[in-house]
Amino acid sequence: MEGKNGINKKKGVLYVRASRRCTEIKVYLVLVLLIVFGFIHCELAYGETFNAKCEKIKDDLEKAKCRNLNDFSEALSKFMKIKNEVEHTSISVEAGYNGDICSHDQRQLINLSTSINKEIYPIAFRFKAGTVFSSKGNQSQDQVTTFLVNLDYNVEPWLKTYGFVERFTDTFMNIKERYETGVGVKFELDILDPAKETNKTNVKLGEDKEFIENNLLIEIELLKGALSCAETQQCMKEAGIDVKTIGEFLESVKDEADKLKHACKKQRTKINLGLAITAMSEMEQAADLISDVLDIKTKQKIDTLNYFFNPTQRYRIVFRPSILYKINDYLSLYYYTYFKEPLGRPVYDNGKRDWRSDSLFDAKIDLLKNTSWGGEASVILEYQRSYDNAPPHISSQKINELIGIGETINRTSADKRHDIILIKIGVKF
Repeated sequence: MEGKNGINKKKGVLYVRASRRCTEIKVYLVLVLLIVFGFIHCELAYGETFNAKCEKIKDDLEKAKCRNLNDFSEALSKFMKIKNEVEHTSISVEAGYNGDICSHDQRQLINLSTSINKEIYPIAFRFKAGTVFSSKGNQSQDQVTTFLVNLDYNVEPWLKTYGFVERFTDTFMNIKERYETGVGVKFELDILDPAKETNKTNVKLGEDKEFIENNLLIEIELLKGALSCAETQQCMKEAGIDVKTIGEFLESVKDEADKLKHACKKQRTKINLGLAITAMSEMEQAADLISDVLDIKTKQKIDTLNYFFNPTQRYRIVFRPSILYKINDYLSLYYYTYFKEPLGRPVYDNGKRDWRSDSLFDAKIDLLKNTSWGGEASVILEYQRSYDNAPPHISSQKINELIGIGETINRTSADKRHDIILIKIGVKF
């Protein structure tokens, strides 16, 4: 039975809760392992294998010492350098200060986050973990935490598929734990390729793109012509090099060059417009709702009510429009918003449609770029808003059971909105 403090004393109910929680954790861990395995596969299948082939072919061509091959070896070395620059693993660390506001609380907090990104076009992997915590006296407490693993695959330059797993908490909105797992597609439009601008980054990417589209392909065709020459074939035969293997390798270089060309364009585009559509499963455990019991006439506090909620699970369809605008080498603006609509019944909760939204706007100012240590430093100004149209609430029936005649409570539902303003300093390696 439930007492005034909202604690359920039925062991059977407690056992079901524990069992459901274990199932959620197992599903969560399995999905994390699958995506991490996908990252490892991405690294091995698309990264190390091709690089190893390039090194072997370069060594073979140098050993052969045939005429008209040196230019291709030099072009291949430059191509590999560009590829490694574009596809390197990046690690970002951010720390800063933020103000959080909801209807029942507002605080100034410290935020910390780190992310690992690896992109080997057409595959990209991202891991991100972050926390926002407050410190009072000798105690510190996490107020908001995130844990995200994401795997993307670019089917076409304009079409991306993805899968993700995320764990999220937010004490301001009484979210003790929320697990989101989903898959989706994203439509992207890259516009305003700044080919004529003089920004250093754009010039460098433009030169790389020009080399990939023209110089490298010319060297490939020249080598193909040389391979048909009897003199070159005899030279390679004496060096123990299979001409057929070289020919197959040249086709793979053309494929990798095409992928790298699209990767360079995405890094260089001035404006990126996106629309993501996601189907996801959401499992949530709301934190206890703490309310004051008041005298209905005097409004004086009589008691404290600590009410807990059962875990919930539902499916949602999510729409996320986004825009990225790179004003110049040092300033970029980014905005997105999630619209999370319910799938299946119940669509309405407490007379309100059970939809949610999350939005973000940030301005990123790069202070250091093209540094000798290969990284960059940034200042990030950010605004976030989370909204829940039907937050966890105590039903009228439960309220009547939990309070006596002449009593009322001052808080019957969790907060539906949480606004955050942040300033962060980030370092990317």
